[in-house]
Amino acid sequence: LQEPPTGPEPKPPVETREQFLPLGELSWQDFERLILRLVRREDKIVDCSVYGTPGQSQDGIDILAVRSGQPALRVCYQCKKVSSFDAEDVVSAVDKFLSGKWSENTDEFVLCISASLENTKLQDALERQRRRLEERNFTLSVWDGSAAGGICERLKIHHDIVDDFFGR
Repeated sequence: LQEPPTGPEPKPPVETREQFLPLGELSWQDFERLILRLVRREDKIVDCSVYGTPGQSQDGIDILAVRSGQPALRVCYQCKKVSSFDAEDVVSAVDKFLSGKWSENTDEFVLCISASLENTKLQDALERQRRRLEERNFTLSVWDGSAAGGICERLKIHHDIVDDFFGR
């Protein structure tokens, strides 16, 4: 009875965990708070806050962050808690950002969307807007609701944030 088994070693069952969080079930306010909490954890961000209150003109941004460096650089985040987002919405988001006052004082625009942006038409639209912004010395980053590189992926290392917004 004290010796190990002689047969083939049992293999544990493969159980893949869910890779998506129910971002669509959050209110728009909680979605924005979730993004704010993630931004605060980003490398080299030294300050960030929600920009404006409901009803105020926000110049196409929801969160304004300051990145360390000489000179200190700003990063603007637009949060969209939506069930779908299309190519025209991408163009509209970039247009709104570029027409606002913060486009003069920043080097990165981050589009944070609760829906997945994996559709090829959306990817093509994002690439066109990325090139458009690069011509004006901006970087376009995208955080979406997909598992690959999106908001859910960023949250994997922040268990406390996941617990606060989605429970255990």
